Order: sequence, then structure tokens, then C-alpha cells
Amino acid sequence: MTTVSLDVAQVRIAALTVELDIAQSDLRRLDNAGSDLDNDYRGHLSARIAAIQADLDMWRMLRTAQP
Repeated sequence: MTTVSLDVAQVRIAALTVELDIAQSDLRRLDNAGSDLDNDYRGHLSARIAAIQADLDMWRMLRTAQP
């Protein structure tokens, strides 16, 4: 397993958390608008949220795996 500095992991986790909050907020805004015109963008946001969550899980694992 690759060793990363704890500072790098914490900064990356913070950045991804902000990115996740923004994407989730955008998705909620689309859901509240109730427009069917934005289905492609809604699908894109859902996929992006899943990717961000996977990245967060990886960085959290790397952070906790520190010696």
C-alpha cells in the first residue's frame, strides 16, 4: 500500500468533502425544481457523487492506515 502523508490525506479529504457537498446541493436543487429537462445532468451528478464518495473512502482508508 502506498504511504501518504497525513497532511496530504487530510487536505484531500477536506477538498473532496466540499466537492461532495456542492454536488449534493446541486442535485437537491434539481430535484426541488422538478424539471424533467435536467435528467442527463441529474444522472451526471449522481455518477459524480458516487465517484467522490469512492475517492473519500479511499483517502480515509489511506489516512487510517498510517504507521
